Amino acid sequence: MALYAPNRMPLNAVARFALTAVCLGLTALLLAGCTGPDEAEVGEVEAQLFDPLEMTWSPRALANAAPCLVGWRGDGASGALVTLSGPTPAEVLWRTPADANQLYMHLMAVDPAGSRMAGEVYSDEWGAEPAQRVLLFEPGGGVRDLPRPDGYEGVSDVVFCDVGALAIAYHATLDEFQTTLGVVAPGGEWRQLTLEGDVPPHQFIESLSARPGSDLVGLVLKTAGDVDDRDEGLLVLARLEDSKLTVVTPPFCDDSLPGAQPLLDADGVVYARMWSTQDGASAPTLMRVEWNGAEWIETEILAPGAVAVGPETGQAVAQGPDGGFWIRDAEGDAHGEGATLLRLAPGAIAPEPTSVDASGIGWFSWVEGSTD
Repeated sequence: MALYAPNRMPLNAVARFALTAVCLGLTALLLAGCTGPDEAEVGEVEAQLFDPLEMTWSPRALANAAPCLVGWRGDGASGALVTLSGPTPAEVLWRTPADANQLYMHLMAVDPAGSRMAGEVYSDEWGAEPAQRVLLFEPGGGVRDLPRPDGYEGVSDVVFCDVGALAIAYHATLDEFQTTLGVVAPGGEWRQLTLEGDVPPHQFIESLSARPGSDLVGLVLKTAGDVDDRDEGLLVLARLEDSKLTVVTPPFCDDSLPGAQPLLDADGVVYARMWSTQDGASAPTLMRVEWNGAEWIETEILAPGAVAVGPETGQAVAQGPDGGFWIRDAEGDAHGEGATLLRLAPGAIAPEPTSVDASGIGWFSWVEGSTD
């Protein structure tokens, strides 16, 4: 199979890295034959590289803002965690340090209780491919690397559940792409998980979802699929117990599932079905898919084409605990600039606009805060 490289970076960040690589390559050619920097200069440059483990954050700031919708507004090293609802929308809760100019950072997950975060950083160093590090932002305000098993060089997804941070680690070669699952317990160690039960044949695990208070974890599996049947993505629910995940549902099939987000009022997901059409034109549809204990129930949240979403515009939708939905409408720009945030109240047939600017928001989620 062709190499699959999970890339959660927005398109503008990818372009920035590509442009950097070209410029650095040209610079290297121009400098060929010239005297290079001496060891002292190299050591000085290396000493100036920013260590992301030196970052700190304030869980109290997030706890004080909750319950609310939060999002990550990213633009290179100037990314920030901001509120998107509540009495003070657009409040900055945490920002990457100003001296982190060698990094691109993207938030991957926030604990629904608001005490932990997970994010990935990519270095932008001379003559090297951007290297990923996944970080855990701890309840005490410190930051550490998320551990991964030997032989796996990256982490493609992280979600928080009751037992810790659940993660997909991956190993990629020119010939194959392998994934494995593990839980990072509060003590910091990687605990390997086995996938058991009626597991459909698949190539690798693509993404995860988890609902607070539930012992079921959503797994999106990548399969080879058949021609024109849109079944390359399979959603199954698995019960997390001890060191195993046991699949307890049949698969639900849809190519658009990798962007799915967890439902908060049922076991299932919400996502944008990108392949739906209306009158022969593309008309993405927001879908709700839930497991009722016996079968999958799928429901259109909004009519096809009601909001502008696309695979390159970032996350499209997230649910709140009341059953309503927050929707990022990217009308007018293929890359999400100028996007607006809409609110679909429970039982409503059409979303209402909010005053919140969703430009540059690549990820958003509801944070309930502590129940203590």
